[in-house]
Amino acid sequence: MSEVIHHIESIQIHWVCISDGLWGASNLFAKSLYPAGVQFHEYSDQKRALCGWVMIQNANIIGRMAAYLGQPYNEEALLQLPKDELLIKGKKAFSGKVFLGNYECINNPVASERLFEHVFNDLKHLGFNQAIGPMTGNTWNDYRFKTSGEDLFLGESQQLEYYVNQWLKSGFRAIQNYHSTQITALEVVNEKIQVLARRLMAEGVVFRNVRMNQWEEELKRIYDLSLVSFAGNVLYEPIEWQEFRDKYLPLQRIADPQWIELAENNQGALIGFAFAIPNLMDPSNHGLVLKTVARSNHKSYRGLGLILAQQLHLKAHQAGKKYVIHAYMHSGNASLACSNTLHGKINATYQLFEKTLDTA
Repeated sequence: MSEVIHHIESIQIHWVCISDGLWGASNLFAKSLYPAGVQFHEYSDQKRALCGWVMIQNANIIGRMAAYLGQPYNEEALLQLPKDELLIKGKKAFSGKVFLGNYECINNPVASERLFEHVFNDLKHLGFNQAIGPMTGNTWNDYRFKTSGEDLFLGESQQLEYYVNQWLKSGFRAIQNYHSTQITALEVVNEKIQVLARRLMAEGVVFRNVRMNQWEEELKRIYDLSLVSFAGNVLYEPIEWQEFRDKYLPLQRIADPQWIELAENNQGALIGFAFAIPNLMDPSNHGLVLKTVARSNHKSYRGLGLILAQQLHLKAHQAGKKYVIHAYMHSGNASLACSNTLHGKINATYQLFEKTLDTA
């Protein structure tokens, strides 16, 4: 049900730093919109955050949004300037695209329009001509809105259903499409994939599980391959090893080595991996979430992603699992074709949006 705003004049929108107390208070507002335990776009990337906006009416927070740059931003002196000074100097400092994230708003078109109008005006003054979102800085963090699908899986962020409409009415258009698929025919063996696997093993490729007692060292190898494998992805930006480490080191608590498989060539170099975790959102413990499949871009390793995925499915079946979710695949990515080959059925869709800002 849409919330009624009686006096638009009483709405105030505050420009804030992500480290400010008012932004922290907006997290409490955001949490109040969702059932307990639901993962939403809460994380704020302070390394890339330019600023935030918090919308208030009658002392109550009713909306918020943050702006991010794709790369870490170190011009602390500029960001600490008062807003008016920043807007004056901004045109010399910024250009091109900006990413919008951490969007939360009450279900009211007047409120959302007011927030977007204010944000767009500030961004245009700063010199930006393109806004993309939702994205918390880059594609290593939360991004995309879920546009269909009901059941949540571990690692999937949720947003309120009406947010997509609010973005579209503010002039955004969908520019990228993503899918998650669910595979239940885990026992099915594709013979062509088996032939590929035998060929690679004859050439010295070895498949093994991650070594949990060397978790950080294994993560470093996964990081190095990821930088190469993901370089051609849409809106990809590399991150530093320390940031990757801080993000994935805590997964050791829930990771099970049998669901993280590495492929190494005859020189011992990592050439591919499949990284899956138990779907802890499912009380039955019957499923896995395949977060990432990646391989070396060398042509001799074509089909390695299929091999890793099929081997994961077969092991999951032998362990009594009922399904594997292939998460967040770009509609034009080889991962989706891989999932289709393995009889995946789409169970959720997502979109990323863009708006051109008229800076004239």
